Amino acid sequence: MIIRSRPTGWILLFIEIAPLVAFSYSGRLGLDITHRFYLGAGLAIFAMAFLATRTWSFNPLIVSANVWLCLEAFALGTGIANLVHISALLQEAAFFATMLCVGAVYVACSENGLFSRGGANRRRVRQGSLLLLSLIAASLVWSLVWRGNELIAAVIPATAIFLLQQVFPVDRRAP
Repeated sequence: MIIRSRPTGWILLFIEIAPLVAFSYSGRLGLDITHRFYLGAGLAIFAMAFLATRTWSFNPLIVSANVWLCLEAFALGTGIANLVHISALLQEAAFFATMLCVGAVYVACSENGLFSRGGANRRRVRQGSLLLLSLIAASLVWSLVWRGNELIAAVIPATAIFLLQQVFPVDRRAP
């Protein structure tokens, strides 16, 4: 994700990550999980609609997080027994399962793969995207093992994935 030196880039980035931030911090304020998902999903829909009207390059990993918020809110809001059961069973792992599915679609359909910056070396983009998908799959297994501990099961692996996405040298010439 390339942030322009103009303040507008930082504002648009904040709008893109606002649903995740609101979801995370609303738990610390005592909001129950159902309302946290409603808040996050509402902000995700607003943010994605707003950013779609701008010339903003979406970060595929943040898109997948917003899709996860919407799917969880839908499952909890509709009360469909099977969806609620799957959501309760997977807990934090649902985040990585959604990220894996959305990421696979991005890798298959987008020339930038899991990177939001353009003009990169295609071979490095493919290598980096496959590396990120592998890390997401490993995080899915990790989150199943640590299910119930939000920090260890979701926050730490997601942070590692986002950091790797930002530092992976997709512009460097491939060997």
